[in-house]
Amino acid sequence: MATVLQRTLRETIVINENGCRRVVSKLEAAIAELVRKATSGDSHAIRYLCQLVASVEDRSVVVEPSTQLSETDQKVMANILRRFQQSFKEKNNEANPE
Repeated sequence: MATVLQRTLRETIVINENGCRRVVSKLEAAIAELVRKATSGDSHAIRYLCQLVASVEDRSVVVEPSTQLSETDQKVMANILRRFQQSFKEKNNEANPE
């Protein structure tokens, strides 16, 4: 059922917006209609939109990047850098033989 819902919501439709035709997903059209109803004062739409926004915000987890690498990560990065430098030198030597 989830797959069918996802596939259906990704389908596109043509909408008229300010006199211009635009192709959007069914999901985008449904959300635009919900927002339109909420902004016109529909209390059910306002309530549902508020719940939807809260749900989306709850799922938005911001992960702060770690500025400190562990010793193992530092060794891995150093090894990767060394391999890139060696590969670059080898390619440079092939292009410019002495």
